[in-house]
Amino acid sequence: TMIEQFVKQLLKEKGLPPNLEPKVYDQLVKDLSERAVDLINRRQIDAMTDEQAKQFDDLLAAHPEDVQAAQEFIQKNVPNQDQVVAAALGEFRQLYLGNT
Repeated sequence: TMIEQFVKQLLKEKGLPPNLEPKVYDQLVKDLSERAVDLINRRQIDAMTDEQAKQFDDLLAAHPEDVQAAQEFIQKNVPNQDQVVAAALGEFRQLYLGNT
């Protein structure tokens, strides 16, 4: 996925030891990808109005497994979604790499 590619690039920039076990590396990619997605989701919710955020919470509570409905709601209610995602990834990069 795009997020995994982003995370792998971050790990490269971070300078991981080259002798890292593939299993450890894969787990690291998985964990960091989940954290990046969490941050993106939080920033998308931050971009909503209070009313939209409440509707989104209601949607998630009613259909927690319906990823498609959640994505459609975000696309409809976060007009600058691409910028929000890009800013969240930039923020995540900064948090992970520090000010290097």
